[in-house]
Order: sequence, then structure tokens, then C-alpha cells
Amino acid sequence: MGFLDEQQLAALGLASCGRNVRISDRASLHGAPGISLGDHVRIDDFCVLSSGGGDISIGRYVHISPHCILLGGGSIVMEDFSQLSSRVTVMSGGDDIHGEYPHGAAIPEEYRQVHRGRVVLERYSGAAAGCTVLPDSEIGEGTIVGAMSLVRGRCEPYSIYAGIPARRLKERGRGFLARIEALLASEAD
Repeated sequence: MGFLDEQQLAALGLASCGRNVRISDRASLHGAPGISLGDHVRIDDFCVLSSGGGDISIGRYVHISPHCILLGGGSIVMEDFSQLSSRVTVMSGGDDIHGEYPHGAAIPEEYRQVHRGRVVLERYSGAAAGCTVLPDSEIGEGTIVGAMSLVRGRCEPYSIYAGIPARRLKERGRGFLARIEALLASEAD
């Protein structure tokens, strides 16, 4: 996998771009002025980030694995140390499907009914392979959502969720926090 160099990153026209950002040369970023990246971000092959007139804000130490899709229109926030495994879809907007309006991006906006919302992955959270996260959803601090799950609404902090729709299965341990503190302390040296 090849990563964009400093000149290529600058040419994207991102709202902001931190240090040590690695974006695959096979990823696609649309609406770059609506995308902000923190330090130590890695975006792998075949990912699509599309701000869609909204905004995508990615914190520090975030990894977005291959084939992930982040669709804007609303707002997507990935806080520090949040992660997406392969093939996760995060949607901050979507068409009405109840039959009163036509749907699809090929239809002019004035004929559609589009719901836009906010999606937040709080610090230390993550979504495992194949998850879908819908508009107006929050994955709480330290929470992991299991593979192939559907997130709609709020997932409570330091929990493990799974299913369609995702439901809380149990509490998640916090032992990893000491290692993150050690990492941050080493940065300060």
C-alpha cells in the first residue's frame, strides 16, 4: 500500500491536517474542505470519505481500515483513539424511504427528503468489521461494537454492543487506558 506524500496531502485541500497522517493512495476523499484530520491518522486502501456538504472531524491516533465508507451531509466525529475495522459504513445522512419522496443522489435535492444527523465515535471506541452506523448515533467512550452490527441511537460508555440493532452485551474492561497514558507520556518526553 502506498501513502500520499506531504505535497499530495497538501493538494487535497483538507480543512486541517495534523502530523504523521497516512492516507492510502487508493482512498478517495470528496469534499476535502469539510474534512479535518488530527495527528497520527491512518486511512487505508479503498476507503471513501465524503463530507457531502457536512463535516467529518477525525481526532488523533485514529485508524480507518480498508473499505470503510464515511458519508457526510450531516456531521461525523471520530474522537481520539477511535477505530473502524474493515468495511464499516458510517452515515450522517440518508433519504426518506417511506414512499413520499423519490430517493437517490441522482434526484435533485429539492425533490428529495434527506435526513441529516450527527454521528460521534467517542474516545477509545470502535466498530468491528461490517458494522453500519446510522445518523443520530453515538458510540460512547471506550465502547466496542461487534462485527456486522447496526448502530442506531446511543451506545453507553465502556460497553460491548452487538446485533441488529446493536444491544449492550456487557461491560468493557479499562486496562488499555494505562497503555494509552504511557503512549501520551512518551510523546511529551
